[in-house]
This record gives sequence, structure tokens and C-alpha cells, in this order.
Amino acid sequence: MASDGGLVHGQEFMSYTVIPFRNWLCWIDYNRGILFGDMFGPTPTVTLVRLPPEEEFGSTHAHPPNLSRRWMYRGVSAIDVGNCLKFIKVDRHDGVPYGPLKDGAGFTITCHTLLLKDKVLKDKVWEKDYSVTSNELWSANPLEDLPRDILMFPQVNIDRPHVAHFLIIEKSVYTWKKMWVVTIDMNTKKVESFNPYINGMEARGTEDADLAKEKSFGSSPSPLWVLRVPPSLKESFIDALCNSSSV
Repeated sequence: MASDGGLVHGQEFMSYTVIPFRNWLCWIDYNRGILFGDMFGPTPTVTLVRLPPEEEFGSTHAHPPNLSRRWMYRGVSAIDVGNCLKFIKVDRHDGVPYGPLKDGAGFTITCHTLLLKDKVLKDKVWEKDYSVTSNELWSANPLEDLPRDILMFPQVNIDRPHVAHFLIIEKSVYTWKKMWVVTIDMNTKKVESFNPYINGMEARGTEDADLAKEKSFGSSPSPLWVLRVPPSLKESFIDALCNSSSV
């Protein structure tokens, strides 16, 4: 039997976020793909759509045993009032799953749009929107606007899809780390804003201490969801997962 990739006893599916898209509810698994659940048809259905294939950058977080780190470098957004799905990812070139970039290393940001020609997900394709390297970004922005380090937790702006948001995490020996949100126009490659998000050690003893501690320890923008599959969807759910090969 094929690996269930997170399906526990045929009843649970792990996902890092859940978003509505057209007539589907989508559970995002950054290792396996997107689970599209059509809850409004005559018969509820579940379909697994694979994410775009990996780029060849020698990035170990794209391969076992570091699959668990993918969620730090990937993001899915529904734009155009929920009618268009975007997938953005950051591929490290240094083979390090987490932490500061190695000296001289960089990364590549790639964004795709899911093109659908029908309402049943039979005719679908991921079309690449752009691919931008760290060298291009660093050449277009001074150091004070864009630190020369890895960008993480990418998200496409839902109102301005040519704009993307990222987190930069402080290089520090402390567990409580500072974090910043950087917003970049991916067409011009220029930074639009660079703002504090978590104040790290400075947040201790303040009203933001609990938030700072949680984000610093987990560095996660969203919780891990567990989907319990209702009996009416169980068979199609298992088929969708087990009939799909691993990334």
C-alpha cells in the first residue's frame, strides 16, 4: 500500500493552513500538495493536486530527511476574491534546512499560478509567474533596506499579487529572536517596506512577551491543523492521498 503521507489510520490529515478557493476548501500540505475538498456538490469529493516540481538548487530542505522544514519556505494564497491560487517558495542554495545562509550562498524565489480549465480539477497546470534570485534583490536594494540573509515564510499579497511578504529572523544565540516583515515588489525587485514584527529579548516583561516567546520558539506563522475526515469523504480522501506519488 502506498504511504499515506500524514494520514493516520485513514482518518487524519496534517495541514499547515486551510483556505477557501472557488467552490473548494483547500488543506495545504507543503510536502504532498493541496487537498481540494468540494463540499457543495451532490456528492462531496476530495482531490489532491501536487505542488510544482522542485528546482535544482542543491537545497536539502527539498529532499528527505528535511521535509518538515518546507513549511518555512513555502506559501499558498488565494487572490482575486478567492478565484486564483498562487504558490510561492524560497529555495536555499546552501543545503541548510534552517538558520542563517552560509557565507557566499543565496536563494531563489519562485511563484506559480494554478491554471484551471474546468471545475473538477481534471485539466490543471502550474504556470510559473517569475523566478528571482537573491543576487537580483541584493543588487536592487541597499543593505539597510534588505539584510543579506534568507527570506522565510513567503506569502503573496492577496490584493497586489506582484508583491510578496517575507520574514527575516535575527542571527542570534538567544532563543528570543527579533523578526522583521519585508515587503518586496517582485516586478521591480525593490523593497517597499521593512518593519519590526517581534522584538526578541526586548519584548520580555512587556505585554507582547507571550507572542514574542511563542513566535521565537516556533517561528511559525500559523498552527498545524489536523483534519478529521467524515465517513462520507473517507474513501475518496484515502484514494486521493494513496494514488499520488511522493514529491
